[in-house]
Amino acid sequence: MHAGFASSGGSTIGAVETDGQAFTAELRGSAARLERPVVEATSPECRAELGDRRCRVAMAGRRRVARVTTCDERVATLDTTEPSGNAYGAGLLRWIGGENSGLESAISVSDGARVTLRAEPALPVAAGDLVELIEGCDKSLATCAARFGNAVNFRGEPYLPGIDLLTRYPGA
Repeated sequence: MHAGFASSGGSTIGAVETDGQAFTAELRGSAARLERPVVEATSPECRAELGDRRCRVAMAGRRRVARVTTCDERVATLDTTEPSGNAYGAGLLRWIGGENSGLESAISVSDGARVTLRAEPALPVAAGDLVELIEGCDKSLATCAARFGNAVNFRGEPYLPGIDLLTRYPGA
C-alpha cells in the first residue's frame, strides 16, 4: 500500500515514516477529511512547488546529470558546478547509479560543486555514482523574481502584516 490508498472502509494511509530498515504508516479514517483546511493559509513564502501548475517555471533546463567525485556523510562533491549560487538548495538529488540507484535525497544547500544533503544516503556512495540534480527554490519573492523571472506567479503574501503587528505598542 502507499500514501493515498483508499480501502473499501473509507480508510487511507496517512504519514509514512522510515527508521533504518523499518517503517510506520498512519491509518486514517474517513473523518480525517474534516481536518483539511477549507482555504489556504496566508504565508510570506510561496505555497507553490517549483515547476508545478501554479508556479509554471519550466523545469526542463533546470535538471542536470552529474557524477559524484567524493561523498563524506551528507556532503557530496560533484564533477560539475551549479549554474548560480545555491541553485540546488531545497532541490532534489536522484541517484541514477550505484547502490542508491532509484532513491532520492533532499538537498539542504549547494555551493559550487558541493551539495549538502538533509540526511545521509541510505547506502554507501562510491566515486563515479551517477546522479540527477533538480534545482530548488527558497520560496521567497526575491528569488522568484530575480532567478526565475516569475514574480507574477508567486503564491505568497510577503507584505501582509504578521501576528507580530498585534504585539507592537505605541512608541516602539
